[in-house]
Amino acid sequence: MPSEYSSEAVLPVEGVIVENPSKEASDAAEEARLEAARLEMARRDAATARALRFFALVSLAVIVVDQLSKAWIRSWLSLHTEHEIIPGWLSFSHILNHGAAWGMLSGQRWFLIAVTLFVMFIVGQMARELAPHSKMARLGLGLILGGAIGNLIDRIWMGAVTDFIDLQTSIEWIRTFPIFNVADSALTVGVIILLIDFLWNRREISSSLSKKTPVNSDVNSEIS
Repeated sequence: MPSEYSSEAVLPVEGVIVENPSKEASDAAEEARLEAARLEMARRDAATARALRFFALVSLAVIVVDQLSKAWIRSWLSLHTEHEIIPGWLSFSHILNHGAAWGMLSGQRWFLIAVTLFVMFIVGQMARELAPHSKMARLGLGLILGGAIGNLIDRIWMGAVTDFIDLQTSIEWIRTFPIFNVADSALTVGVIILLIDFLWNRREISSSLSKKTPVNSDVNSEIS
């Protein structure tokens, strides 16, 4: 005998929420995507921290070697005197440079200090962006910062920079170099390394920097 209820529709019980499987799956996928973005951001932050530590250590090494070498030359060789180290190639000539290279801007102490501080700021910003993506960039920037600080210490402390490395060779274009120091060498080598790195790896660096934005945007938008 047919049941009197066989033809009636089954109605949902009042107060019972029917879950939407597709919404659960979508929420789970979104949470997984955000978690992956958080992990990637954490990985990049750790890589940036390691790169900046190396950058800072290079800078510190340059500063220490530069200041020790200047202290040594001041104690060993009187001002405006010369001592031949490698005949026909290298001499130590103790001088005080009140300007920049080749004596330019002589007497402009505070202007040179201001320029150095500006350069240090720019190098610091570049290090945050470039150092995590290139070993050569972090080395070059570290050398530049260390060299800049090495000479800045001299200008603040003594009013002039101690120079002593004098190349005296038969090669004319080398002989025309001004007398310099360890900080100057670090600055020059750092700029060369940075230029080489930019010419060789500019595509890879640009690609790495462009990939950084979406991950940070996803995570930051979720936090806000």
